[in-house]
Amino acid sequence: MIKALLYVSLILIFSSCATPKSIDSLLIIPTPIHDPKYTVSGNTIIYEDKNISIVVKHLSPLMLNNYYQERNLINPFADFPADKKFTIFAVRFLNNSKDKITYNPMMSAIFEGNEKPIRPIDVTDFYMLLSEDPNVEARMKMIKKTAYDVQFVLQNGEKKDALLIFPAIDLSTKVVTLILKDVYFGFKWTNIPFVFDVTEKKEK
Repeated sequence: MIKALLYVSLILIFSSCATPKSIDSLLIIPTPIHDPKYTVSGNTIIYEDKNISIVVKHLSPLMLNNYYQERNLINPFADFPADKKFTIFAVRFLNNSKDKITYNPMMSAIFEGNEKPIRPIDVTDFYMLLSEDPNVEARMKMIKKTAYDVQFVLQNGEKKDALLIFPAIDLSTKVVTLILKDVYFGFKWTNIPFVFDVTEKKEK
């Protein structure tokens, strides 16, 4: 009897500790990389070579709110339906090359371990996600203004700063890899990965 109770207690302890309560309780922070092209600073990871500079940061709900406040915009994800959560990255491209850079952000993907790729949410898909929201048009205006959507072209010295929005990662995920696939420099292309560790926030 005692052994049975101990066994049940251990199951309860490990099950309660193993899985975070919500996506908002996770920390998604850059994994240090021993590659001179990458620099990690706090929550930000920077990839830079002679062709391009890319700055990537995962945005927690608080950081997302700050992102919109800094641009004097209303956060369309504030008070979003409780059953709809997202994993959002702020991504800034700067063209350092003499060639134009072409990229379709919908070719991006995140990977949770060895699982299949998860694609970004198309901006138009938010109409369906917000179909029952009375403020759908106001929210959509802000999402369209700040989210990556269609293919873009950057000439030398030009930059683009917007959000890549994915479905929420699984709460058991330990590592997330964001891959920007098929970034074209003229007629040459490359895939650029960004790796993040996933941990649960410690309660103070």
